[in-house]
Amino acid sequence: MLHPLLKKFFQDASSANGSDLTSLPKEIQEEMDRYVPDDVPLKIPPPPPIFDPLSLMLDDLCLKTFVARQSCLTAPWGLEFPGLGGGFYVVQEGLCFTKLVEARDWIPLNRGDLIIFPHRKSRVICDHPDSPVESVFTLISGRKMNDFTGLQFGGGGQESKLVHGMLMFEPNQSFSLVEALPDYIHVPHQISTSDPWLGVLLGLIDSELRQREPGSYAVVNQLVKIILIKAIQRCWSEFETLTGNCLSALTDPKIAVALGLIHRHPHTDWSVQKLADEVEMSRSAFAELFTRIVGKTPIAYLFDFRMHKAAHKLAKSNESIKDISRSVGYHAVSTFSAAFKRRHGTSPGAYRSQMQGDSIVSTEDES
Repeated sequence: MLHPLLKKFFQDASSANGSDLTSLPKEIQEEMDRYVPDDVPLKIPPPPPIFDPLSLMLDDLCLKTFVARQSCLTAPWGLEFPGLGGGFYVVQEGLCFTKLVEARDWIPLNRGDLIIFPHRKSRVICDHPDSPVESVFTLISGRKMNDFTGLQFGGGGQESKLVHGMLMFEPNQSFSLVEALPDYIHVPHQISTSDPWLGVLLGLIDSELRQREPGSYAVVNQLVKIILIKAIQRCWSEFETLTGNCLSALTDPKIAVALGLIHRHPHTDWSVQKLADEVEMSRSAFAELFTRIVGKTPIAYLFDFRMHKAAHKLAKSNESIKDISRSVGYHAVSTFSAAFKRRHGTSPGAYRSQMQGDSIVSTEDES
């Protein structure tokens, strides 16, 4: 007879995999019983939990990519991208220079380099700092948003090729991760060659841009999101020098655990003491460390994240306001509604109507 705990293990496995593993051949059962008799206690330890606070934050990254393009530019050339969104640029051919408009120093870009500007700040990219600059919106005026055609621009000299696009993060749905990113993330070709992920992803984007098949826009959007995530991974060590944001906090083991608990279980009735107990620190020491590294108190961070999750659900789901309020730790809808309005300046029902369309009208009682 198969040991009861092993039998339960196989039953659970069969339930999870949709196959019948509960009736093993007799010879296998007899062989296992020789080593694990029924009267011997058997403990099967559970698998270790997958705990990765950065992945939890990246899962919440709500990114829109506004038309990636592959452009051919000839010297002299210069492009200004107004700060309506972030942007990314990959140099396929030539040498370029880029910077934020407000910055003084230029960043040289070589063939194979990737640079990401995550924030809504105007930026310039050109073949030489002295080249004349043209607004990119002037060059693409009248184009449709699903037009992948690249730019053909410049004075007819040495050629440069770029893959570039605009990054947009959905309002109120990217939380503090995007806010914590530096003004730019530069991944030099020397780094990407040691890990060929960039070449593979860019090859896929290039294929989609060339074929322009139905669904290409969605594919490119997801590929760019992966590029952003991989860039954050590759430059992770640089974030250790930052302070006062969630990225720097993830480099501290105890604060990373606390952030992971908040992100995984926003419905839990967390207090500073409970979080401190989870990371085996005193309340005062934990509160001081959290505030110094994250830039806000544990309760302030918890409140902001709960309101972020609630806004995301209101914008993307049909869950009732009552269920949403409970999922972020509020048992009374009236208390949740007051907190949401304090954070977002409008009621949950009005926010849902605004994000999902004027045709969505909430009939729920928020009082």
